[in-house]
Formats: sequence, structure tokens, C-alpha cells
Amino acid sequence: MNNNLEYQNRRFVTEQGMTVATAVIPSTYELNATYERTWQSEMVPHFYRISATSPEHGIYMNSYSKEIKHDIKNIFLKGMMQLTSNHTKNGYEKYIDPLTYLQKEAEREAGSPMKAVAKAKLPSILGNDPQAAQQTLLNDIRNYAIYIGVQPDIISTFCESYLYRYTGKMNGRDLVVLAGMDYEGAELDFTPSALDKLVYGKRNKPFPQNKGADDVLHGTARSYFCMYYAEYESEAIPVFMRFVSSIVPDQGVLQNETNLLNAKMDSMRQELAMNQAILAQKQMQLRQNQIRTSQIIAENSRIMSDGIMDSWNKKMASDSYLSQQRSEAIMGTNTYTTSYGNNVDVSVTADHVYQNQFGDVYGVSGTALDQSTLNDLNWKELNK
Repeated sequence: MNNNLEYQNRRFVTEQGMTVATAVIPSTYELNATYERTWQSEMVPHFYRISATSPEHGIYMNSYSKEIKHDIKNIFLKGMMQLTSNHTKNGYEKYIDPLTYLQKEAEREAGSPMKAVAKAKLPSILGNDPQAAQQTLLNDIRNYAIYIGVQPDIISTFCESYLYRYTGKMNGRDLVVLAGMDYEGAELDFTPSALDKLVYGKRNKPFPQNKGADDVLHGTARSYFCMYYAEYESEAIPVFMRFVSSIVPDQGVLQNETNLLNAKMDSMRQELAMNQAILAQKQMQLRQNQIRTSQIIAENSRIMSDGIMDSWNKKMASDSYLSQQRSEAIMGTNTYTTSYGNNVDVSVTADHVYQNQFGDVYGVSGTALDQSTLNDLNWKELNK
């Protein structure tokens, strides 16, 4: 170990003067910080990086803030997210296991292929207190569920710290990269398991488990890297370990993260309330239209029924009259109605038809009887 280094709790400040974190770093190291107020995903409202460099020995360390990605398996959930107006469009990547992730990041930092040669314990917050990390992850999932407006079933969660030593070459010299991270993951289920198995099948990795899932969260609560030439390892390792164990995000950054998440939650709740109001109004209009349509159908049915019955009655009357006319023509008779309401048929040869008080009907050809005779005999002439 290099015992000549003077360690101090130092602030990492951006070019805009914003402090994003503090950590114990030797006083001779140069510090740098960047901050981006960009939604990396629905669960991560911003992104920042801190770094420390030894100009004398070329030791370079950095740490990245939270990075949580979504691997959405459910096509219906994916479609719903696309329809959400304030949805964060990025933050979607296929699930990648922790070791592959670390290897990829170590090679990105070095800019050349690297080989994993050793594993050690990472003295980070997650490594020292996994239960707290687990609770933080569950809180993040709850916030995510509030944002999308659906409460998922948590199939499994995964929190573990990693630290690997990678070796390679740079400028013909032996290069070492220490890569560590506090890895987090969760499987979320939004649909019945039978549908999951039908649509997605099963996976065969330790994490995610051998179950169907609609959304697999994966990423890091924080990642850490240290790159140096092998001859400076006695200085680099203790400096890096103290850097990892002492990083504390600035309270202003934490509060800003909370404010951004709350603002998005409020926006989501307002949008949800507005959509519910619009839906309620549309449902009311639909019910009114249904009632109005039912009334119109009923009225039209009544009018059609009345019209049909009127046409039927007229047709029956016409058919009865025509039938009577045809019958009279065939039989050679005319039909008369008595005072008692009965119909009687009398030969067409009768010019006059009379009914007496007993209901008897007689036809007479020729001149009609005079009225005095009819009165004496109590007869009454009938009309056709």
C-alpha cells in the first residue's frame, strides 16, 4: 500500500457547479462529474457519473448511477406502454446476465478485450446490507407499478454485488480493470401464469427463474470501475476500495430524483383521472344513445305494426267484399241485411225485398208495393 496518500472526503461537482456525490479520495486525484436530467427509464429519472484520476500514475476510477432496463415479454403490456402519452420511450433491452454485463462494461472502459481472472467481495452498500437494497428495489417496483397503472405480481427479485478483476494489454503494457456492480433484477407478472406459459414458454437461467414473466427488470443500483497498469496495483486497489465504500449521493440529487418521480406520478394520476372522466362521459353518451336507439326502434316497430295491421284490415275487408261480389255473381243472388243483423241472399230477379215482423224475407219483381199496404201488413223494405 502507498501510505503517503492523504485521503479526504471530497465533493464531485459538475461543470455547472452541481454537487452530485462525495467520496473519500486522495487529495492528489483529479475529480470530474457529469449529470444528465434525462429519463433513462420509468424508474430512473436522471443519470450521473463521477470519476477520479491520478495524473501521476494514470489510475482511473469511475462510478455510474442507477441503470434499470426493461425486457418486456408481454406484447399487450408493450402496446399499452406505447399508448401512454407520458411514457418514457427508451430503457428497453433484452435481459443480460450479470457476468456478461460486467465483461461488456470492463471492455468498454478499457477499449480492448479483457479476461476475467479473479473475483472478490465488493464493499458497496448492497454488498454490506443486501436487505436494504432489496427494500429499495421493491419500492422502485411499486413506483413503476403506479406509473403504468397496473399492480403486478412479483415472481422473484434478485440483488447481489459483484467484483471481478480483468486483465489485458494496452500500449504493450499489462492492464488491469476492476469492475464491480450492485446488480438488481425482478420478474413481474401482469397476466395469468397459464397465458404466460402459452405465449412465452419457460426460460432456463438461474435468473430469471423458470417461469413466464411479462416484464424482467435488470440493471444496476450502481456500478464501479478502476483501470490501471499492473505496476500500480499496490496504490490502485486500496484507493478503489475506499472510493467504493464511501460514495454518498448528494442530498440535493436524491431530493431531485424524488421530485422527478413524484411529478411523473402526479402527471400519470392526472392523466388517469382525465381518461377515466372521458371514459365515464363516453359510457354515459353510449347509454343515452342506446336508450335513444331503443326508443326509436320501439317507435318504428309500433308504426310498422300499426301500418301492417291497417293494411291487413283493409286487405281483409277488400277480400271479403270481393269474395262476396264473386259469390253473388256465381249464385245469382244479392245479399241483404235484416233488421236483426242477419245477411240473407235473394234472387237477382227480385226488384224489391221485404221483411215482416217475424223476420221473414220475400222478394218481389216489378213495381214496389205502396207504403199503405206495407203498413197494414207490417212489412219493411230492405236495402242491399
